[in-house]
Amino acid sequence: MNAALPGDRVLVAAGTYEENITLTSGVELLGAGADVTTIRASTGTVVTASSVSFRTKIDGFTIDGVDKSVSEEYGIYCDNSSPVISNVIITNAGYSGIICGVSSPMIDNVTIISIGGHGIYCYSSSPSISNVTITNTGAWGIYCDYSSPSIGNVTDKNGYFEIPDLPAGTYWVICIKKGYKTGIKKVEVPPGDVIIVDFTLTPSLE
Repeated sequence: MNAALPGDRVLVAAGTYEENITLTSGVELLGAGADVTTIRASTGTVVTASSVSFRTKIDGFTIDGVDKSVSEEYGIYCDNSSPVISNVIITNAGYSGIICGVSSPMIDNVTIISIGGHGIYCYSSSPSISNVTITNTGAWGIYCDYSSPSIGNVTDKNGYFEIPDLPAGTYWVICIKKGYKTGIKKVEVPPGDVIIVDFTLTPSLE
């Protein structure tokens, strides 16, 4: 990574790599697949993205923090950054699977499992989150503080989802599951209230 320049792609062969890494702005870090390529770090943040652009990408890895009981350690830490995080599994992180600070990452097709704290924690950020499964966390699946995320198709393994601290207003909730017809509901969120939205999806014949 240290020798890579903006526009480069770094291809990582299958294997387990014991290290903490820092992404380089404009560089794509591409693993051979999350099932065969793992980055492990028993201390500190496993992957750091600091002041990187939207042309930065990490794809095709399992990110393993080894010990989820250790606080203040993260799977991926985005600081003033907007990388693409796709096709990854994040596990055994202490405080958060992904933490976004003043950042706008695109998070797609990500599994976050067995985390000591939050699955995704955002402050002053506007991440785009889609096709994400979050299970077995010690705190919220997604926690947003002074943030405006774009969230789509994010549930736990049982289909449950929560969006905390959502401002009052009118929203359209769209539920998508492969093999089923899409469910759409209009929801009015009063100030300071909690709204429960249930979907029963019909199998699609297509």
